[in-house]
Parts: sequence; structure tokens; C-alpha cells
Amino acid sequence: VQLGQGVKGIIPLHHLFDKATGDENKQYRIQTKLKKYPVNSKMDAVRCLTIDSSTRKCVLTAKKALLTNNIDNPITSYNPKDIKLGTTYYGVVTQVSEKGVVVTFYNNVRGFVSAKQMAEELGVEDPKLNYRVGQIMKTRVTRANEKSSKLFLSLKINSQEEEK
Repeated sequence: VQLGQGVKGIIPLHHLFDKATGDENKQYRIQTKLKKYPVNSKMDAVRCLTIDSSTRKCVLTAKKALLTNNIDNPITSYNPKDIKLGTTYYGVVTQVSEKGVVVTFYNNVRGFVSAKQMAEELGVEDPKLNYRVGQIMKTRVTRANEKSSKLFLSLKINSQEEEK
């Protein structure tokens, strides 16, 4: 994606679609990408996830959930002053293991939901069976630690909480 003034952007394949699927649909997704987003076509809407100013490149997303949620107050750092604890934020699953799920927000800020917490809150016994890389995940930030660059997340979302 050409952004002007020599700045280029790339949309990874898993950021073209809201729904995450396994490798069995990879060929279909590549074909759909080529039809929906042909070279030199104009994009309706994208959001910048990360910027590398030294190479003048951006990683972009076209996931509708990320384009429409947390617009005014996205997570872009680990600073507790920038994050309203208890608020829900949308991110993308970037790693799934037996220990839990890593969710990535803007500026490569990552948060973690432990498998133990998922079992207690949602009854999820094995995160690898329930979650996939590229999936949009609605999370609630329970703790932020700027010194250790850690965000602690919960998947338990209460209806009385304000959503940003």
C-alpha cells in the first residue's frame, strides 16, 4: 500500500479478514485477497498497527473490528496512565499455547491471558482448541506494568463496564 511521500504499508494476510481460519483455507484467502485487493487499487479503510520510521514502512490492518473499535483510545504503550484499567479493548491473537494466549494491540504492545485464568473465567481447558492466530479478541485490561512491558488481560467482560 502506497501511503504517500515514500511511505509504504503492508497488510499481512491475517489482517485482511476479521475471522481467523486455519491453513486449510489459506489458498482461498490468497485468491480472495487478489480479487478484493488487486495491485494498484484504492483501499477503503486501513489502520496503522506499527511504524518503522527508519525504513518508512507501516504494518496496516483492514480488520473491520480494529477499524471500528477503540478508535479514540487504542492501546499503544504499556504505560498505565495511557490505559484505563477495567476497560475493554480489541486486539489480535498472535500466539496460542498451552500456557495461554498472547494478544497484540497497536505499536506491538502485547498482553497475555493465562490458560489458568481462561479455565477459571470461561471453562476453557485448552486454549489451542478454542483460539487461533489472527482472531480478533475482546479483552479487559486488569494490570499494566511499563517497566516489564507487560499487560495482563482478562476475557471476562462485565456488561456494566464502559467499552472504549
